[in-house]
Amino acid sequence: MTASPGAGLASFTTNAPRADHRGVEAMIVLRPGGGAYWSNSYTLNDAVYKTFNETLGPGVVLDRSGLRVPGVERDVVNSRLGLETPGKSGGWIEGNWTGPYVLNNSNTLYAPEAVVFNANLHHTRKLEGWFKAMTVYLEAHNLLNRRVVGSSVVVADAPTDTPAAIANGKQAFFAGEPLGLYGGVKLSF
Repeated sequence: MTASPGAGLASFTTNAPRADHRGVEAMIVLRPGGGAYWSNSYTLNDAVYKTFNETLGPGVVLDRSGLRVPGVERDVVNSRLGLETPGKSGGWIEGNWTGPYVLNNSNTLYAPEAVVFNANLHHTRKLEGWFKAMTVYLEAHNLLNRRVVGSSVVVADAPTDTPAAIANGKQAFFAGEPLGLYGGVKLSF
């Protein structure tokens, strides 16, 4: 596990002798006809230390057994409603939810849950020669322009850490993207 003790300080790596990663992924796709579909997926990744003694300083060793492994998104849900018809325009709108997850070994700092909506419009045209197809698309990310955590870093614990001290004194979160519009062309070989 790699952790950062704070902004401007060197990260370090430590070995957790045993951690269990248990989980399940489930997906269902409904296709009522006419190219319409509704896909839904859920991922559970339950990562827990089985044996791990964290050394915080001289003479300070804490048993983290049974606590969640930091930096692992435990619950993720995606739902997409779309339309795909060969030779015609298509598109989709989707919602993504990520549940809160821990960012330190003491399990006192959490990344907040996030909900983001995205949309896509595209048109695919069959080609002959080197390229088999061309897709022109326009995509919008974070339609509601919500503030979300784009990524996070596992932060190191210290004997003096409290949730308030961690939140105010260590860089753990990086901003997610705001409303973004993207367009382009994809070529298939």
